[in-house]
Amino acid sequence: MNKQKLHDYWHTGGIHTLSIAVPGTVQAATQAAQDCISVSIRTNKNGEIESFVTINPNKYHGDIFKFSEFEKTMEVILNECGITEYRFIRTDLRMDNYAPRQYELYSKLNRYLLMAVMIAYGIKNKYFSGDLLTLKQLTQVIKGRDFEIENYDRAAKSRRTENHAELAQYRLEIRTMPSGWRKIYAADNDKSSNMELLKADLLGEWFQRFDAALSNLDKVQEAYNEILEKEWDAAKDAMPVQFGSVTEFVRRYQGVIFTRKQLIDLYKRIDDSGADPVQKANNYKKRYGIEFFSKADIQAAVKEIKRSITHFCER
Repeated sequence: MNKQKLHDYWHTGGIHTLSIAVPGTVQAATQAAQDCISVSIRTNKNGEIESFVTINPNKYHGDIFKFSEFEKTMEVILNECGITEYRFIRTDLRMDNYAPRQYELYSKLNRYLLMAVMIAYGIKNKYFSGDLLTLKQLTQVIKGRDFEIENYDRAAKSRRTENHAELAQYRLEIRTMPSGWRKIYAADNDKSSNMELLKADLLGEWFQRFDAALSNLDKVQEAYNEILEKEWDAAKDAMPVQFGSVTEFVRRYQGVIFTRKQLIDLYKRIDDSGADPVQKANNYKKRYGIEFFSKADIQAAVKEIKRSITHFCER
């Protein structure tokens, strides 16, 4: 990966939204608090009324980039809503970048990272989506039972929703889901405060998830090559013609070819011309400039994500 491009892979972290369960009903006493929350009321399995409250603390006084400010703002919002007891159901931390085209520039790197996390945790639900007219990819996401990670084009979403206040161009969002929070509370056994558990989750469990990705990079390459080999076998003799050559096929799917080693292996699988796959990979790189990543590149990306989370949590 280009060193300057890797250097420019940076994020500003902060809590985006969170959902909490509150005994009884909730009513905001101020308009400022009302603007930050949405409430749904349910009856739990014991027949007791509970409120499920989704809060965006950034709507109270603006974007929050320090955990200490997040705690203070949450305390004010909870007080103005009369909430004295709650538990987390879901927490979303956003990591944003404000430079143009960041999603497009880093979607391949982030796909590699998300796929490695997916394989590490056996996640089955994964997808990407795009714009039918422009054909541009807009989001890629993995959804596990305990957590989710989504990388999306924040600028495109802002244009679509006519959100003129949002400045972020790119977002990498990590979410601890209800199943994850149930496990956190069960393991803690009421020893820690909600905010202590949240910080521990961000600096503990999430760090472990991204670290786990680093030992699964080869498996990502192998998984994609197996898929690409099947795709080539199905498409090479298809009518109407889909690919005029192996090179056309590689160009179509170079967004999921992450290393020189992977490209060499792919040529071994699909190219029957008798040409040296190593030389073919070298020639392709020279002519088409395919982006490759070393393990050190991904380690640096994980280090930056951790830095962003730490920078938020420790201020």
